Amino acid sequence: MPAPLFKVEVAFADGPNAAAPTYTDISAYVRRDPPLTYSRGNVDETQQLQAGQMSFTVDNADGRFTVGSSASTSAWGTVLKIRRPVRLSIWDGTAYQVAWTGTVDDWGAGWMGGVKGLSQVTCSDRAATAGRITLPDIITGELRAAVFPGWFFTTSDTSAPLIESVIGEQATLVRGTDASSTVAYRQAGPGVDDAYGITLASSTGTGYGFRVTSSLPWGTIAQASIGAWIKTSTVGSGKQVVVQLTNGTQYTWLYIDTSGRIIGEAVHTTTGTVTGPTVTDGLWHHVAAVVSGGTVNLYVDGTSAGSAAVTSPVAVPTAVYFGTNSASAETLVSGTISFVHGSALALTSTQIGNIASAGSATYTETTGARWNRLCRVAGLSSTWYTADTGSGALLQQGTSGTSLASVLSSVAFVEQGAAFASAAGVLTLKAREARYNKSSTLTLAPQTVDRALQFTANDAYLVNTATVQTTDGASFYSSDSTSVTDHGTYSTQTTVNSPSTNATAANLAQWLVYRYRTPSARARGLSINGTTKASSVTATQLLALDVNSRITLSPLTGPVPSSSVQVFIDGLSGSIGDQWQVTYNTSPTTGLDGLVLDTSALDNAASILLY
Repeated sequence: MPAPLFKVEVAFADGPNAAAPTYTDISAYVRRDPPLTYSRGNVDETQQLQAGQMSFTVDNADGRFTVGSSASTSAWGTVLKIRRPVRLSIWDGTAYQVAWTGTVDDWGAGWMGGVKGLSQVTCSDRAATAGRITLPDIITGELRAAVFPGWFFTTSDTSAPLIESVIGEQATLVRGTDASSTVAYRQAGPGVDDAYGITLASSTGTGYGFRVTSSLPWGTIAQASIGAWIKTSTVGSGKQVVVQLTNGTQYTWLYIDTSGRIIGEAVHTTTGTVTGPTVTDGLWHHVAAVVSGGTVNLYVDGTSAGSAAVTSPVAVPTAVYFGTNSASAETLVSGTISFVHGSALALTSTQIGNIASAGSATYTETTGARWNRLCRVAGLSSTWYTADTGSGALLQQGTSGTSLASVLSSVAFVEQGAAFASAAGVLTLKAREARYNKSSTLTLAPQTVDRALQFTANDAYLVNTATVQTTDGASFYSSDSTSVTDHGTYSTQTTVNSPSTNATAANLAQWLVYRYRTPSARARGLSINGTTKASSVTATQLLALDVNSRITLSPLTGPVPSSSVQVFIDGLSGSIGDQWQVTYNTSPTTGLDGLVLDTSALDNAASILLY
């Protein structure tokens, strides 16, 4: 089968996260010698997230692919830039099918092999983008996405100022006395990251109240949102003010009443009051009030707690208070507050739910939801990421200061899934449970399989000594003595964040050793050459394969475990020149279907269904 036609397109005027790029076909300038090469997918589920790559050579005789040249501007109508969307499509006999999508890393203008007019273009996919993104802590990320730029929060800085807004506004202590330093009332906050809060009552009973004023970015508003994380077990003799947005006469506030219930109230020309549930149980709760369209809505832990009618505010707010109010007449909160936030926007129930669940201590978020959250917090357009809905629960971990790629690699390892960029350039999570449930996509006869197909077992898939540490410092150890005797010691270490930390950590350590104590046979490097293999393997079939696709090889000859074996694709690479060759990195599915993580002894944090 001869090499198919292919098409290379670049969106010269669009940014890397454009939802619908406008592509220009540059195929007329792309050479087949040297061949165009491309790859995508993870190498395998135990390795770090691998970025997909594409490289091709263009005819640059007139300088149209030289950055900064007038010829490039004339040819493409804009200045030539890196990080422009690019995609490869291959003709399947009927239509062009997209085989690779990413962005340009380097236009590479210069001499190649002594030929002045050739330039090599290098490109990478969304997985590479994930490696360049450093995540904030997860609550901060959700706040940034939802309420920027009108929010402020407690910082993790151990020195003054303790409270600072995103635009540099500092909170002023307006009630209580700071006898030592700002660190005196700095406390642990919600969530799994380095989140901090402040104590609003000292050991002697003296409370603290704060105010943020001056150039708050509210503008002329007819709507507003306020919220905070609060933890208290005290029912006061008066109203305990959590946060208040005010212009001096009109205000919207959240407070705890004398029955321990959270109240959301807007006092404008008329007053609207919503009474919520009790929050004085000593646990972290996210509370929020949203005023918009003549209604005040109250949310507790991401769920609506009711609404009431109220007139819209008629004046621009001039200050935000927390732990007290503008009149300084109410009871000071006895407890801890964190991530106070406000916005001149009416946050949606989804946005408030995202903020609340980001700091949840229940850790029941599914892997799919967590994956989507991380991509969203990282700033990726929703067009460029997706996740299997069948994924199990993610072993949650802190994100602050780590790359998106690093976190996703940890997810892939713990859940034995694959993180990769699809043909369409979408960053995708494929949990192993979903991969094994996928039906066969292609059946190959013996003559279509490279005779060099080998089953290998190597120590990349071997763990027989595991230590799992909890966030409170407890460590749990598990080892398989037989495997250690046979293979030597192969260790791994991980950290688990969970309410029932000891049980989760102990069972996870045992499972890691059970799962990896003997490396499984793996089929690697299935190669299909478009010019030498059977013509029954059409371009349509090959282009339909992706990471997670299953290939059935039957019947097989030679020293293999069986006459028929099914493999799934961990990654793929292709080369298009005078010939077209596609190579798949594969792993076997047969013989492994019986390995299922026993979730009966684990809590929701570690209910990680694998196969």
